[in-house]
Amino acid sequence: MRSPQKKWRGTSCVIWIPCTIVSLLFGDKPFLQVPELAGKGKPTKFGAYQINMSENQVIISQWNQAQEISTPDLIRLLLRSSCYSCGGKGKRFQNKIVLTEGYRGKINGDGNVASGTYGTLLGKNGYLHSYLLGETLLDTLRLNLLTEEEIVGIGAFPTGLGTPFWEKMPHGEDCPRAQKYLRTYHGELFPLDKFSLVEGDGLIMTDGIKYPDNKKITSILIDPALIVTQNEKTITAVLASTSERPWRELPSLLSFLEVKDGKRQPYFLSMGLWKLRKCCAETVHIWTGGMQVSSKAGEQRLSGYDDYVESEFRIPVQSATESGFTTYKSMMKTLNSFSNILNSSIIHYFKTKQEKEEKKPKMSSFVKAIAERSVSVFWERMEPSAQQIINTAFCGSTEEQREAEYKKWAAVAREVYNQFCPRETARQLTAWVESEPNFFSKKTKSPQKKG
Repeated sequence: MRSPQKKWRGTSCVIWIPCTIVSLLFGDKPFLQVPELAGKGKPTKFGAYQINMSENQVIISQWNQAQEISTPDLIRLLLRSSCYSCGGKGKRFQNKIVLTEGYRGKINGDGNVASGTYGTLLGKNGYLHSYLLGETLLDTLRLNLLTEEEIVGIGAFPTGLGTPFWEKMPHGEDCPRAQKYLRTYHGELFPLDKFSLVEGDGLIMTDGIKYPDNKKITSILIDPALIVTQNEKTITAVLASTSERPWRELPSLLSFLEVKDGKRQPYFLSMGLWKLRKCCAETVHIWTGGMQVSSKAGEQRLSGYDDYVESEFRIPVQSATESGFTTYKSMMKTLNSFSNILNSSIIHYFKTKQEKEEKKPKMSSFVKAIAERSVSVFWERMEPSAQQIINTAFCGSTEEQREAEYKKWAAVAREVYNQFCPRETARQLTAWVESEPNFFSKKTKSPQKKG
């Protein structure tokens, strides 16, 4: 008898999902769970594993009360907790539980039980990831899949493709299966850094396989979607930042264009671009995003300016070359110099104003905060021009076209300068004139740098 099915309709396809997938959550081999945890700890309510937000713990209405979790939400919770979990102390992570005999990975330097570690794909402060987008869901999946031949050709995963977790889960933190999974493509694509088991209306969770810190590592064994900067000795992950939108990290994102064979992080992009060229696609559509988080006193949460960040941009496939990339880096270097000039000019304005008012000039935190805020506003106003900058760089622009772009950037920077540096009084006007930013050399009319 055919099992019941549910239908999901995408842009141009229909996918049938067997309802029996729900039964996989509760059985002899529950989905993404470790049965060995049964009876070894007390289940914690599902709500405790949601992303924490500081100073927001008071229940003021029934909307804040814990709700019964649905099956789809439970599956999402299991998926997110396995590699994007926020680290911390408390009852969420029961690290007294040790499944591999003699394993010491859950003991800190003081000999005490360690706090729960942050997710491998999240990192301490939040990493940036990038994927190619297709016209349909299936196109997106195809572009971000690596074949076994590609995985072997990259040479980044010592034991190759490996066996996925849904076929065989580890039995312990350092069991033979865990050791092998860690060094495979599947092990990096979906890190099992947390072990979980659903019991009743809660979850038993403890640290799982111990992964290296992607923030600064010497191995190329890392997530294929992670954006990195690398030199001969180290690979450093690029962090998500609410003050620096993801499109500003394009130099790191497309650094593989400078490599002869093009096989470099992020592998999804470098290998996907090769596929797009083979199928004569016209445009490469890139999504970049991440979540900035804070870590304090062993707890990881969203606070202050923390938030999700994301950017999307398109580049003509045939123009995604080292030449276009070099032009883009040069333009971004110029744009960064405009930002630095603006910052210096605003600081100089307030110093000059203090001197005119016969006050002892000092670099107060107030002035620093104003300068930092002005730079942040400048980048916010440049955000809508991101795609135009990319188009100018990668579409064979002339020097005159780039100079026209530079003049637009300078106009935006001057607007910000006028916003933060008033000129209503005589002293303000004097300071404004003496500190007015000059973005171009008078002789060459080309962008100049200012510290």
